[in-house]
Amino acid sequence: MYLRRISLFLFATALSISAGAALPPVPLQNHERIAVSVSDKTKLSMEAVKKAIVVGGASKGWRLAQESPGSVRLSINVREHSATIDIGYSLDAYSIKYVSSENLDYAVRDGVETIHPTYNRWLRNLIQAITAEFLRI
Repeated sequence: MYLRRISLFLFATALSISAGAALPPVPLQNHERIAVSVSDKTKLSMEAVKKAIVVGGASKGWRLAQESPGSVRLSINVREHSATIDIGYSLDAYSIKYVSSENLDYAVRDGVETIHPTYNRWLRNLIQAITAEFLRI
């Protein structure tokens, strides 16, 4: 009886772990007009904003792939997963837009862009890192 309970418990645990490994897609989050908050506005410049975005991104594994005035493209590769985003910025705010991904289950379902929840977590972590860099300006 005891052995049967342990076997049932182990089976249920294995089933729940394997179910969690394949999380269902969630709505893709683009972020519009995130405020640029700095401690000293007199030190703020477009170059300082770009640097905060790039350095914050690098601290979370994002690398600069391309840049143009007021915009950077960042990419991240984690194992067999990757994502690319564009970040447009000004002295007041920045916006993050999805560009592409691999192995993150991106799709448009019923007119809604969806993606693996890990992507949205990567963006939350990126925003926190960028915010921390802005506070150093």
